[in-house]
Amino acid sequence: NNLKTRFTSMASHEFRTPIATIVSSIDILDIYVNMIENEVLKDKIKLQLSKMDFQSNRLTAMLRDILLLERSTARVDEFQMENVDIIALIKDINLQYYSDRKDGRALELIFPTEHKVVATNVSFINHIVSNLVNNAFKYSQNAANPTLQLILNQDNYQIVIKDYGIGI
Repeated sequence: NNLKTRFTSMASHEFRTPIATIVSSIDILDIYVNMIENEVLKDKIKLQLSKMDFQSNRLTAMLRDILLLERSTARVDEFQMENVDIIALIKDINLQYYSDRKDGRALELIFPTEHKVVATNVSFINHIVSNLVNNAFKYSQNAANPTLQLILNQDNYQIVIKDYGIGI
């Protein structure tokens, strides 16, 4: 079981490097495409770059899911609780994933005025929030920006993500 866990972790890391290179190259090509004067050609290339970007993001998400599943199966993360400022953590997630979206949309953050340090598994919170927010953007295109509201209670906290899509 330990060998399987190490292999999964190592394979995931080895896949991330080429995916990051692909995503970086897509971003660079996107800049160059804007220099093309032929609008028909520009639109065709942008469409292909968009498809490549989408699939690269899918691969990255799948690798994250595989790692999360492996860790939860191996119970590695079960004991890795950290004391973190939950507002700072959510701001970091927003900055990392949603601050510079190509469609110009943004995640609206609603926080209480006081900060709170909570014991949590940062990896799990990162995965859960990013998964829910990704779906909020994905299924509410051409709608108002999704919101993330943090509610701090005495003994716990709630993260409420709202989008304006058609629903299930």
